[in-house]
Amino acid sequence: MRFIEGAVADACGGSDCARWVEQAGAEWDLVAGENIDLPLYRDVEDDSIPGRVADLLRLAESADAFIWASPEYHGGESGVLKNALDWLPGTAFRGKPVGLIGVAGGEGGAFGTLHSLRAVARTVYAWAIPAQVSVASSDDAFDDDDRPLNPHLEERLKDLGREVVEASRLLRAKKR
Repeated sequence: MRFIEGAVADACGGSDCARWVEQAGAEWDLVAGENIDLPLYRDVEDDSIPGRVADLLRLAESADAFIWASPEYHGGESGVLKNALDWLPGTAFRGKPVGLIGVAGGEGGAFGTLHSLRAVARTVYAWAIPAQVSVASSDDAFDDDDRPLNPHLEERLKDLGREVVEASRLLRAKKR
């Protein structure tokens, strides 16, 4: 499964979140914004796709499920994550479950990001699971050992992971 984080630095807390989501019993590959480093999306022919995009596409196509995590900037997901998603064709996501995590520096949470990512998931024919996690006041959400300070947040992250894993199992079984 792929955990795609949309922050250039770990301001998103996505790698912290990934540690807790993986307790759901799945192997996760973290594709973080700082490692994605893609050119800005533009419509190109298949034979002229940049190498880093081709690498990301291979990872996406081989995944059974995804977690998309992003900080909220001005009411929406990060440009880094959106750019990565724009480079990937809908066939990379079709019929695969996606869990959503939005991270905000303020107390209001990241519901604009979650709403926008849910719309993107629908557009690429992915199955955005009903559960989602909004991490508010992200600077104060984790301790020095990357453990959520709020036990409810820790449980929501674990539940999200479990639900993505279960959705993946069910969808794979349906394809057989």
